[in-house]
Amino acid sequence: RLAAIAEAGELAIPFTSGILIGIGETREERLDALFALRDLHARHGHIQEIIVQNFRAKPDMRMSGAPEPDLDDLAWTVAAAETGELAKEFIDAAITSQAITKDQLTLHADRGTSMTSKPVAQLLVDLGVARSHSRPHVSNDNPYSEAQFKTLKYCPAFPDRFGSIADARTFCEAFFDYYNHQHRHSGIGLHTPASVHYGTATEIREQRAITLNTAYTTNPARFRHRPPTPPKLPTMAWINQPQRDTLIKSA
Repeated sequence: RLAAIAEAGELAIPFTSGILIGIGETREERLDALFALRDLHARHGHIQEIIVQNFRAKPDMRMSGAPEPDLDDLAWTVAAAETGELAKEFIDAAITSQAITKDQLTLHADRGTSMTSKPVAQLLVDLGVARSHSRPHVSNDNPYSEAQFKTLKYCPAFPDRFGSIADARTFCEAFFDYYNHQHRHSGIGLHTPASVHYGTATEIREQRAITLNTAYTTNPARFRHRPPTPPKLPTMAWINQPQRDTLIKSA
């Protein structure tokens, strides 16, 4: 079938194609098929639509007793492509789960098509979220994201390449769980991001202070007779902090 689609491309014939999911294939095989269609379209520009069809069992067919893929499985397959609609759903779910109220959040993002799309823009207006975008033609305008990317890529377990998008997702699920809930970051007082985000870092710092004070009382010489204190928590963090003169003029 791929050969027929390729021949149609060589003849500049518009083509509609797709895949049927839930008939015994693996997720990796689904993605291989989608990427093959993507590559054909990149070569010839003739595929006008790709349909992802979920299998539905019928009484008079050989697979009448086979389980049907659920909505999550269908969504997983479609989500292999980045779109404005998917970005909208992701942001909406994140804001809802964290109980973010109107005028509380500023979302800083790059100028990619997903983050500048109309669905995302309208969602942020509805939710009362202010938008901030990277400066034009500046790809590394978010130091927090860049630091995170570096930590990810310098991880000893990071492979030279991933075999598939499924491999990348499996690796990143484990990595970001560690990054957010186990790794102590020097920039936030050796706390985890989850601890700072959910407000437990202050209590943990107080417990650290008690532990250090006990250790100092027991053996002051170990600390050269200087009472130790735990690292401080940052009071604020900026991506592109406004200059003082700009703030005065806008007041």
